[in-house]
Amino acid sequence: MAAAASSAGRAPMEELEMDKAIRAEEDGANARRAKFTSGLRRRILHFTPSWFVVNMGTGISSILLYNLPYSFKGLEEIGIAIWLLNVVLFSLFLLMSIARYCIFPTVFYAMLFHPVQSLFLGCFPMGFATIVNMTVFVAAERWRGRWIWLAWSLWWIDAVISVIIAVGVPFFVFTRHQHVSTLDTISPAWLLPIVAPNVASATGGIVAAVLPPSQARLTIIVSYMLWSSVPVAVMIMGLLYLRMAVHKVRHRLLFGYGLIPLAAEIFSVLLPLGACGQGAFAILQLAEVGLEHAQVNGTWLDGGRMLGSLPAGTAEFVAGSVSAGTICIALVIWALGAFWLLIALLSIIDTAFEGRIPFNMGWWGLTFPIGTHAVAAATLGRQLGSAAFKVVGTVESVAVVLLWIYIAGMTIVKSIEGSIFSAPCLGPTGQPPTEAPRKKRPLGA
Repeated sequence: MAAAASSAGRAPMEELEMDKAIRAEEDGANARRAKFTSGLRRRILHFTPSWFVVNMGTGISSILLYNLPYSFKGLEEIGIAIWLLNVVLFSLFLLMSIARYCIFPTVFYAMLFHPVQSLFLGCFPMGFATIVNMTVFVAAERWRGRWIWLAWSLWWIDAVISVIIAVGVPFFVFTRHQHVSTLDTISPAWLLPIVAPNVASATGGIVAAVLPPSQARLTIIVSYMLWSSVPVAVMIMGLLYLRMAVHKVRHRLLFGYGLIPLAAEIFSVLLPLGACGQGAFAILQLAEVGLEHAQVNGTWLDGGRMLGSLPAGTAEFVAGSVSAGTICIALVIWALGAFWLLIALLSIIDTAFEGRIPFNMGWWGLTFPIGTHAVAAATLGRQLGSAAFKVVGTVESVAVVLLWIYIAGMTIVKSIEGSIFSAPCLGPTGQPPTEAPRKKRPLGA
């Protein structure tokens, strides 16, 4: 009986200990779930438009590998794999952006009225354009059919968004953005929304190469109009040159709601290179497609309305003349980009000697600008039959891919840590504003 009583006494104690263990396990699971939810919520809150620069860098890497002047077996497949990765990343970033502005509506206005963060809206269509380019290279050129019309539809979406951003963001710079009052507050990021139509122009030239004659002609005409963003970019380059000459390249850069040492954002000095590289490639591609169109169909951009009454071959002669003149223009633009590349590299090296350059999203600025310069060099090499340009394009391409591997790896590490998620538009508190700053105007306005 004593043994039975002892056994009966132990049973409730074991059940009590089991209940405690279950509750402790549930509490631990709830704590882990709350920590995960809190971490995810914070990452969504601080997911800024600058993240789409990852798509720009990843996309240009896939394009460079797929079209490398000196290629080897399997390189195209690697480019395709990176393109698919870019599609996944772009979809993820788009979902996170939508979630950000749906969960925190006031953050959208805080971003839009921020003098720097709003400029990164231009990264969205530029990153998307790299996906459209590879869609043409991989799918439309191989399988044609519906892939051609898909690429054309995506290009129209990209072109419209690019124009909206290229007009809308400068409008806010002119009318709403505060703290842009002196020369030293001019940011290289001003180029981002302006270059977006330039990138769409280059993509239009790529898409037009696989389109039927009438659609190709329309696409080329619209793309030439989009290329008009290049002169605007050159005007901004003049301002940046003056700012760096007067206030020095490592002086201070507008970031957040104040001025910080430029070391943290030194790679932004490469942004003019992207405008030059993409501008040179775009005008080369459009002229080449126009010439092919004239050779195959006997008509140029006029559709035969002006040149059709002239002797046979006139359209091809005109298109060839335009192509020859375009090469001269592209050479000048590419050389201007080479000037900015040398200035930027020397400035980066000079800054690195002064101290450590902290890793942030600005490092991605090393990839796309140099990549576009490489694409333009490779295109010049192909059209001119120049081995020198092909070698330069290959060297720059390899450099971009190596940089992409390192920067992507560092981004993954920092993303897991959570330290790379920072939204300056939220201010020092890091919390969404309680109300939207819809009626803010610059000081003195």
